[in-house]
Amino acid sequence: MSYPPGSVAVICVGMKKNTPWLRLSPSFLTLLSACSMLLFLVSFDASAQDYETKEGATDWNDTGSWTCIGNTGPCNANPVPDNIVKGSTITIRHSITYDANSPIELRNNSALLIRNGAILTSTSNLNVKSGGLLDIEDGQISIGPGVLNNSGQIILTNAYLYKDGNIVNDSQIDLNNSCITLSSGNFNNNGTVSGTGGLKVL
Repeated sequence: MSYPPGSVAVICVGMKKNTPWLRLSPSFLTLLSACSMLLFLVSFDASAQDYETKEGATDWNDTGSWTCIGNTGPCNANPVPDNIVKGSTITIRHSITYDANSPIELRNNSALLIRNGAILTSTSNLNVKSGGLLDIEDGQISIGPGVLNNSGQIILTNAYLYKDGNIVNDSQIDLNNSCITLSSGNFNNNGTVSGTGGLKVL
């Protein structure tokens, strides 16, 4: 059996003997590839979901603490933010506690925002990866034991950061009338700390 030049023959496993091969032209393969890429991008965008605390919120893992915005609709299958934040923004406007063993990890294109005088109390640790952002304005954060590793960006404006344990800064910390307190451990600065405020090691 002959096929036109430039066509592609595909053999299917389990095909009966003497069954003709499927012929796919290069133009069809190009279209198929484009459709596959589009489906991948759509599924990727749909997985990103932004969260914001609701009035009366107290517990990070309580589904009633969050309102959600994203392509997947209001919260749906992911009613609370995962501790590993990927491509999402979490905005905390009401004081809330994260009580879990796994640290909160802000990955690339992810942000944790604390606003409106809210306080985030984490009994675990928090890590800011490259491309991640911790931004506190008129708010506070209290972070549990372990090493806070910052390879992204931390911005503190009229804010207070309390850490039980070490802080390793490999990137950028911006202070604007803000304070960082370590109840134990050390502050290891391999990056840049700039602005106005203070750093206190107890």
